[in-house]
Amino acid sequence: MEHGKLEAIGSILLFIIVLIWVGVVIKNRVILNKEGVYSIGTTIGSHSTSKGVYVDYAFSFKGLNYTGSRQPESFNPIRSKGRYLVLVHPKDPTINRILWDQPVPDHITEAPPDGWSEIPK
Repeated sequence: MEHGKLEAIGSILLFIIVLIWVGVVIKNRVILNKEGVYSIGTTIGSHSTSKGVYVDYAFSFKGLNYTGSRQPESFNPIRSKGRYLVLVHPKDPTINRILWDQPVPDHITEAPPDGWSEIPK
């Protein structure tokens, strides 16, 4: 097979893989926003990547512990440990998103094992 044809096939395959990946990410976001419940996440550290600094967090859901990592948004939660709401997919808690704009008030000490269906007050 000619080198040009191999490059074309490789480019098409790469495009298809990226397209599938984008589709999965969008699907997970839609499902999370539609079916997600809220738990409490605690920041546990940070690490640098080629895309910038990511803040690591941990949370419990249905008696199991999970971790995640996400870039901070318009403010910097890296300097101290913080507690923030985490939106969790109830069927697959590995699909989750920490909500930097939703710090957990001090009067809330823990989340129910199955999370809250609405943001607690």
